[in-house]
Amino acid sequence: MTRAPLGQHFLRDNRILQRIAEQGEITSQDLVVEIGAGRGELTRHLVAQAGKVVAFEIDPVLVDKIGPDLLARENLTLRQGDGLRVSLPALAREWKHPVKLIANLPFQISSPLIQKLAAERESISLAVLLLQKEFALRLIAEPGRKNYGAITVLTFLYFESEICFSLPPSCFTPPPQVDSTLIKLRPRSQPLAEIGDPAVFKNLLGYSFQGRRKTIQNALRPWQGKDTGEILTRSGIDPGRRPDTLTAAEFARISLFLVKNPDLSQVAIRRDKQ
Repeated sequence: MTRAPLGQHFLRDNRILQRIAEQGEITSQDLVVEIGAGRGELTRHLVAQAGKVVAFEIDPVLVDKIGPDLLARENLTLRQGDGLRVSLPALAREWKHPVKLIANLPFQISSPLIQKLAAERESISLAVLLLQKEFALRLIAEPGRKNYGAITVLTFLYFESEICFSLPPSCFTPPPQVDSTLIKLRPRSQPLAEIGDPAVFKNLLGYSFQGRRKTIQNALRPWQGKDTGEILTRSGIDPGRRPDTLTAAEFARISLFLVKNPDLSQVAIRRDKQ
């Protein structure tokens, strides 16, 4: 059974597991990182194709259930621990090539993992993630839609996204209460736009989407004070727009302006508030 606190739901259908592995475009030259290895069902398909697989599983009970035949594979390293803590840059340096990340992901770590991938994107060539369908659709949402948010902007800024296929709850043991969707994230060769400073950009998105039903000026006023309107106008943004209508490039434009105009924005003082 799933250990409920970890939010894991297991796939056992070899045809589906193989389809997931195939989306990873794996070759014998690849180092594949798997987060949430569970009992090794997907891991078996990854080690059959990759040059090396480093699999992480935080639950020691599940680690003990991984078969000895799989553990004997020379191209598999299984680590009991939190995959969110792995340094992808360190693995990429060790492998001398960007890594691929492929995972049937525990739902509750989806958002922090996307943020991690954005920060460490230069160390990966591809991410193939099985996510809660609602969350996967958030990653590709258009401005103005209800599911458009900070995580959408971050994803669009740094990745090209592709929905591969969806699966009903009946494919999993135990079945979740929602459908799941496999999404492929490929880092852009260059970010969609320059943001100036990741910390400033994070704060900008945080304030903007906390006040998504306000105007962008009112949403940012607690952060930037009386100069908010001028900052937006000089960034080429109508202060009367709602935050959820701004594109990733427009958010980037505001962030870059804040960084380049510290006397007006006081970013150096306020950047670490959130």
